[in-house]
Amino acid sequence: MRAQDVMTSPVVAVTADVPIRQVAALLADRGFTAVPVVDAAERLVGIVSEEDVVRGGYAGAATTAGGVMSTPVLCMDPDAPVTMIARVMLEDHVRWLPIVSDHRLVGVVTRRDVLRAMARSDRP
Repeated sequence: MRAQDVMTSPVVAVTADVPIRQVAALLADRGFTAVPVVDAAERLVGIVSEEDVVRGGYAGAATTAGGVMSTPVLCMDPDAPVTMIARVMLEDHVRWLPIVSDHRLVGVVTRRDVLRAMARSDRP
């Protein structure tokens, strides 16, 4: 099973100019732990986590997603095996990984997606 088989797509993402308050609302309303940041061509340029928002919004002077986003972003290819994704999540202590094809964000694989893949009856 590969990333493309289990990923969530399309992806909810923001651009760097989105106000941090709007990013906080998106994370809170959707129950996300992070959101990818893309440019106009949908290329992944960063990630904004709950921690980034709290640090930048309360402890810093940042006002936009671009001001608090983390870079570079660890990402995977759509053909990456789910076993590899699970290992990277565990080793790097991340809850989700962006899936990128030709430099464009095409999906996200979360820990929940990995669990669903493990539970599938057609899983080898």
